[in-house]
Amino acid sequence: PVGSAPLSCISRASAQKWDEMFECLKVFVTEKRREETLTLSDVQKARWRWDGNVPTSYKTACGKALGRWVNNQRSNKTKGVLKPERESKLDGTGLKWNVLSTTSWNDMMEELRIYVREKVSYCFV
Repeated sequence: PVGSAPLSCISRASAQKWDEMFECLKVFVTEKRREETLTLSDVQKARWRWDGNVPTSYKTACGKALGRWVNNQRSNKTKGVLKPERESKLDGTGLKWNVLSTTSWNDMMEELRIYVREKVSYCFV
């Protein structure tokens, strides 16, 4: 077909996009560390651990939907389609695979509110 890209080009573009989003995740974790350890002692800073979660609605400064991307990685792992090397990289950041173990009910309720606001512009009751 006219205008279609060879499969190898699509695969490379997909891998490049994944790597780009993974870099965004690493920046997110670094920023979280900076924000959450600003007033801590050196000993406390050394003990700091990321909670392993990115809010679903989180977007990077340049508008990349990092929270949704992370959720897609979790979904891919659950489906058994996440490549082992990608899973290993994500494990290395401290990502938690089960969000509910790290997120309170109130946080999840707020995520739902945000999702509904984004998806539903009006509602008839």
